[in-house]
Amino acid sequence: MRPLIVSIAIACLAVTTACSDPTQAATAGTGDLFLVKDGKPRSVIVAPAQPSPQIQDAIDELQYHLHRASGVTLPIVDQTQSLAPATGTLRIIFKENKKLPAETFQVKTQDDTLIFTGDGRDNSTLQWAVDHYLDTQLGVRWLWPGEVGTHVPKHATVALPQLDYTGRPTLEQRSLRTSLAKRSFKNSPIFLTQSEHEQGVQETQAWLRRFQVGNRSRYRFGHAFSHWWGKYSETHPDYFAVPPAGSKYQQPWPQPGRVKLRLGNEAIDDAIIAEWKTAGAPDNWNVCPNDGSGFDTSDVTRALDDPPNQDPNLIWRTAKAKLTTRYIKFWNRLIVKMKKINPNVQISSYAYSAYRDPPMHGSELLPGIVLGLVPSYWAQDHWQEWQRAGAMLFLRPNWWHTGGVAPVLPLHQQGEFFKFAQSHNMVGFDSDSLMGYWATQGPMYYVIARLMVRPEMSVDEIINEYSSAFGKAAPEIKSYLSYWENFTTEAAYPAPAGGAAEPVQPGLVNQLITQHKLSASPLAHGWQVIPYLYTDEVLKKGHAILDQADTSVGSDDSFVKQRIQFLRDGLIHLELTRDVLQLGYLKQRTPEQQEEYETRSAELLQMRKVLTPKHVIWGEAEYAAEVRRRVPTITETTLAKQEELSGL
Repeated sequence: MRPLIVSIAIACLAVTTACSDPTQAATAGTGDLFLVKDGKPRSVIVAPAQPSPQIQDAIDELQYHLHRASGVTLPIVDQTQSLAPATGTLRIIFKENKKLPAETFQVKTQDDTLIFTGDGRDNSTLQWAVDHYLDTQLGVRWLWPGEVGTHVPKHATVALPQLDYTGRPTLEQRSLRTSLAKRSFKNSPIFLTQSEHEQGVQETQAWLRRFQVGNRSRYRFGHAFSHWWGKYSETHPDYFAVPPAGSKYQQPWPQPGRVKLRLGNEAIDDAIIAEWKTAGAPDNWNVCPNDGSGFDTSDVTRALDDPPNQDPNLIWRTAKAKLTTRYIKFWNRLIVKMKKINPNVQISSYAYSAYRDPPMHGSELLPGIVLGLVPSYWAQDHWQEWQRAGAMLFLRPNWWHTGGVAPVLPLHQQGEFFKFAQSHNMVGFDSDSLMGYWATQGPMYYVIARLMVRPEMSVDEIINEYSSAFGKAAPEIKSYLSYWENFTTEAAYPAPAGGAAEPVQPGLVNQLITQHKLSASPLAHGWQVIPYLYTDEVLKKGHAILDQADTSVGSDDSFVKQRIQFLRDGLIHLELTRDVLQLGYLKQRTPEQQEEYETRSAELLQMRKVLTPKHVIWGEAEYAAEVRRRVPTITETTLAKQEELSGL
């Protein structure tokens, strides 16, 4: 995990060597000092009798991985009782230094002591220090949550490396939202016991920590005015959007939490500023518009638009109008007023939906405006135009809602866009959402998570790293990923980007949408195309590559065998999901088809019960998402037979 800020030069070539070949770094160190030698402990952990939660987490992290690597559990000694271990015994200590800048961590070798230091705040920086060591020195790789997804190379001997390293994540915010908390929606199945669910959450949180998910940013996003209708509708109806003249629409539309503001009415500025001042006039204030449609069609707001005179019905009902200019004028107007009160204030908003397009005709944003973009992963020009207009930029993609549970793996497209954004004014990242399709889309999660920690790595290096965790089968796994990446390119899924962002070149998905009159929304057609795209022939080729991987490994490594089976389980789950969808999307079913639909749906439920604790698929969250999006994987009959286990 290389630094984004390095305040002290690396003291020895060992770190550089470790990054290129960490499997050898463990045995190359400082003379006769070792953490472990020939399967025996040669070091002790020195800790307080009652360590802080941060120190305890860091100790647990080191102990778990060292034991996986060497079979050794290091002794722990009380720092008040034993500060002078036997000659030749290495000490490992953990420090918390509140003088360090927020989210800074250090790893340092000093004489016979290995020192891990965090910033002393309520975060995971001390564990990040340990994870940096595990990454660069032991070659540990965290492919997915849980034991099977954790690759720890074997080391009978672990030498003390020479390290003097200070690191800090480049991005101020690194967020990978997960769907785990959304266990059920409108009676969707809950089948894990409470302890099983909590175990999955804990393993996932550990995985996220290892990729430095966190936040030192003062910027806040999220739809900011969802409470306004309830607060102001009776006293200030003039704050809210006006429907098209003569239309049937009335506020609150489409619902109270999504009502838009009348941006041409400067009285809303006063209300926003009053709420901000009540909160203490902080240095950042969120002004993200509410989600959905229903944009203002009043004359005073339409006068702000460029181009002018757009169809009021287009403005109100869709995201196809061009409303960027009205929002830029609103943001600029607001920031000028707020800076008179607090010169350091910045406002944050999404650039999304009908206001996603970069400004036209030389319009610029005043300093102090931070925008969260929701782009496709081929929108470099779009990003750069917003950058030129003066915005500080957050990447807030919906990429991983593409394709349902299928192996949609645009590894290079998404990875290269992320690297591009990192080098073009990106200050933070907030992905919505990591859906838990680990066996089919997990490599994509890994690429992006790894770039948050090691932005200097190339996408190819990360793919090689992921594949290397499959030992002798690494070449086959790399071929497997390449097969699905090429298939994803041919499919050419439109991306969910505040509407459907069309691919660079139309592909199989667009053909299927046209041929079968499927939904234009990526959130819907990603599921609808599965029965047409993922045929037996397509899946058979994926299975054949995994068969070759199994043959290459033989019976040498049980973890590698389990990882190959993990990927295979993803295809098996996709195949059964496909069969259920094929029947579920029928507008009418014969009695025989209905019986088969219910049988296959019940089989899918049983499969998800087995695969969810393994993280192949987060089955409960998946059912909740499917019910929300009207994906017909579960029948009413199957639902009626469910036993509620969530309270166990």
